[in-house]
Amino acid sequence: MKLLDSLTVQSSLGEHRIELYLGDLTDMPPEQAVDVMVVSAWPNNYRPLKGTLIGALQRRGLSVRQLADDKLTDMREFSSCWLSKAIETPEYAGIRFKHMLCFEPKERGKAPEVVGDIYRALLPFVFGPPNLRSVAVPLVATGKQGTPTADLLDALIDNTVNWLGRGTPLDVVRIVEIDPFKAGEMKGAFGFLKKRYARAAKTPTPSDGGDDGFDYDVFISYSRKNEAQANWLYQELQRQRPELRLFIDRVSMRVGASWQQKLYKALDDSKQVVALLSPDYIASTICLEEFNIAVARNRDREGVLVPMLIADSKLPTYMRLINYIDCRGDVNAKLSAACAQLGLEA
Repeated sequence: MKLLDSLTVQSSLGEHRIELYLGDLTDMPPEQAVDVMVVSAWPNNYRPLKGTLIGALQRRGLSVRQLADDKLTDMREFSSCWLSKAIETPEYAGIRFKHMLCFEPKERGKAPEVVGDIYRALLPFVFGPPNLRSVAVPLVATGKQGTPTADLLDALIDNTVNWLGRGTPLDVVRIVEIDPFKAGEMKGAFGFLKKRYARAAKTPTPSDGGDDGFDYDVFISYSRKNEAQANWLYQELQRQRPELRLFIDRVSMRVGASWQQKLYKALDDSKQVVALLSPDYIASTICLEEFNIAVARNRDREGVLVPMLIADSKLPTYMRLINYIDCRGDVNAKLSAACAQLGLEA
């Protein structure tokens, strides 16, 4: 594989690299081996068609269908993906990845949505077992789905810089294109994007809004379907702990504000993030995004993330690894009791 360009991203964990390659993901040299390779597929469709990565892997003797039949973890219910068991391939020259992450969303949106879905699929296995540290990803959705190369790369670099800068423990992300013409397009677009992100490729820092450098003490992350419980927690915190600076979107958002950008900034500017876990929370794309941002911050400052389980839920493994406050049953009473544990120095 030929290295075309690279970008270094700084975070509290040190340096991370985004690398751009012209090459074949099914024929990687040992020194470019990764923990996981991302493959895109339609739901439950692993036909090894000509001109597809799945087809190329089949020709190397690696069946995605067989890997799908014996998965390590199936998270399609939460994040449109499954992770293969460790791939033992001493006889397959060029197969230089330990796991395959198969991304198969029910619907495919525009480039930012596709890439956002990929990271939501990937991050549980970065924050939790098997603790992946390096990834190779092709330019998904630029073939038959017709997404322009520059648009997909823009979204991919934007998400990658964002997550690496937050302290996501990925050492390297390798973006690989096998077609020389697309690789040329990709290199040109990357050169432009590299200038844009070179200054921004660093750890997000809280604003100077408060004396401690934070604008808020507590950010309440919740599903709209659990708004009653979120409102109860907000009101109880106001009653019991009036000194706390609280962020909840229905109160703290200005009319006409760019809601997603403001939400993510508020997450970075909050000492603690309370996540009200429920089946509706886990099913929400925005909630998962907020949770993952809080997980990344929690790795740097222990105690930032405070999950509260408010309904019986099938939690993904990486969510179960973080101690939560059990508020099931008499939810309002237990949320009231939990208020004493919030707003403490994280």
